[in-house]
Amino acid sequence: MSGIVFKQRFNPVSNEKTPGLNVRHLQYISTRPGTVYNRGCGFGLWGRLPGERQPEDIQNLDAAKELLREVSQRRTVYRAVISVGAKDAEQNGLYDRAAWERLARQHMAAIAKQMGIADKDFCYFVSMHQARGHPHIHIMYWDNGDQPHPEFMPKERFERIAEAVRADWNRDICAEEINKSREAQSESSKELRTQLQAMCLEANPAKALDLQRLILLPGLPGLANDLWKLVEELPLRGSLKYRYLPPEYKGRLNAFLDKVLDMPEVKGVYGQYLTATDALSAGYGNGEETTAENREKAVQKLYTQLGNEVMDAVREIASDLERSPPDTLPELLKLAESITPEMLRAQPAYRAALQAMPTERVPTAQLYEIPAFRNELHNLVDSVIRHNPTLRGKLNGFIRQAVQGSEDPAQTGREIRAAFSRAVRNQAVSLLRADAGYDVEMQRTATANVLQAVFRLLSQLSSQRQAQVRQCNPRRGLSRQRSSEERKNIRAKMRQRGSWSQDSTGIEP
Repeated sequence: MSGIVFKQRFNPVSNEKTPGLNVRHLQYISTRPGTVYNRGCGFGLWGRLPGERQPEDIQNLDAAKELLREVSQRRTVYRAVISVGAKDAEQNGLYDRAAWERLARQHMAAIAKQMGIADKDFCYFVSMHQARGHPHIHIMYWDNGDQPHPEFMPKERFERIAEAVRADWNRDICAEEINKSREAQSESSKELRTQLQAMCLEANPAKALDLQRLILLPGLPGLANDLWKLVEELPLRGSLKYRYLPPEYKGRLNAFLDKVLDMPEVKGVYGQYLTATDALSAGYGNGEETTAENREKAVQKLYTQLGNEVMDAVREIASDLERSPPDTLPELLKLAESITPEMLRAQPAYRAALQAMPTERVPTAQLYEIPAFRNELHNLVDSVIRHNPTLRGKLNGFIRQAVQGSEDPAQTGREIRAAFSRAVRNQAVSLLRADAGYDVEMQRTATANVLQAVFRLLSQLSSQRQAQVRQCNPRRGLSRQRSSEERKNIRAKMRQRGSWSQDSTGIEP
C-alpha cells in the first residue's frame, strides 16, 4: 500500500483511570524497543508544551508524565499513530527520525485545524519507532485553551477529519490519497492492539527509579562494561533462559546481579525482600535452620527472575548490534579481520559513511534501511577492497583454491566475494557505530534501563512477600518443610480441639 496511515482514539476524562492510562502510554511510546532515543537520554520523545512556540526534545520524562497526568484530569488527550509502508519510507527517508520531525513540523497544524484546536493552544508529545517495514510516530495531543475541545464527535465527522489529515500529510508522501485497503486496516488494527496491551501493563510504578538520575550515577560506567561483556560473550546456541545458561556464563551474570543488588539505590528494597522472607518463615514457626533454607531458596528464585530480566536486555542489545554466528569459513573471516581500523578510517568513503549515519542511535539492522547510509557503506567496502592490492591478491588466491573441483566455479567465486564483503561490512559498521558514539550511548541507556527493570521486579516481589507475611497464620499455613508424620500429628491435635476443617486449613500436600 502507499501513503500515510492515520489512526487515533482517546480515553474519556470522566474515567478516573484515564490519567494513569495516559501516563503509562507515554512511558510505553517513549521507551519501548525500537524507539529512537534522544541523545543522552534513556527515552525518545519530543513535543510542544504549554507556553512554547516550537517543538523541542523532552529532557525529563518524569516531568513530562506529571504534566500529562495533570492535563488528563481536566482535558481530553488524544492518541494518534501515523505510519508509512516500507516503499514510501525508503523513498522519503522516513527511517530517519529527523525526517519525521521535519514532516511533523510541516503538518501537525493540519491535525489541530481539523480538530478545531487553535494553533497557540495545540500541545503534544511525539515519539518515533523504527519498526521494520512500517516506521511510524506516536502522538499524544490536547487542547490547552481556556475552553478545551469537547470529547463527543459523530463518527461521520471523525472519519472526515481523519481523511483530511491523511490527505494533508500525503502531500509530502504521494500524489494520490491513501488507498483504504484491507492491508492498511489490518496493520493499523494490529498497532492499536499492541498499544492497548501495553496500557494494561504496569509500565512504570510510582516507586520506579528516575532514569535521568541513573544515567549520571558514578557506578554506571562499570556496570555498563559488565553488561557489555555479557553481550559480547552471549552464547550463540542454546536457550538463553537463566536456568539453561552455560555455568561459566551464568557465573558472570550472577556477578553482575551481585553488583546491581549492592547498589545503594537497589540495596534497600533487596533488604526488604529478605526481611519479609525471614518473617514469613518465622510466621510458619519452622525454626532457624528452615528459615535459612527458605532464604536460600528465595534468593535462588530471585536470581532466576532477575537473570531472565537481564537476559531480555542482553538479547535486545545483541539484536541491535546484529550479532550472529559467522556465515563464512574461518580463513575468510581471518582475512577480513586483517583490515584494521586505521585502514578503514583512511578511506575518504569512511568519512562520507560516518556523515550519513543518523544523529540518533538506531539498531544496526535498521541502518541498512536508510538509502544514503547503505550507499555510502557499499562505497566504503568497495574502496577498501579495490584500493588495497595486497588484500585483493589474498582474496583472489583464496578464491582460486576454493573453486578447484567446484561444479560451478563462477557461482562459488561470487558467493565467496559476497561473504567477504559482508564480513568487511560488519567490521566497518562496528567501527562507525563506535565513532558515532552509538556504543557509549547504548551502554549507558541500556544499563540504566536494566537497573529500572531489576528495581521494578524486586519492588513487586518484595510487596508480594510482605503481603504474604501480613496474611500469614501458623494454624492456616503449615509449611511444606514439615515432615508428613509431623503434619499428621498436628492435624490430630487440631481435630481434638475442634478447630480444624478441611476447607480452612490451607495445608499444602
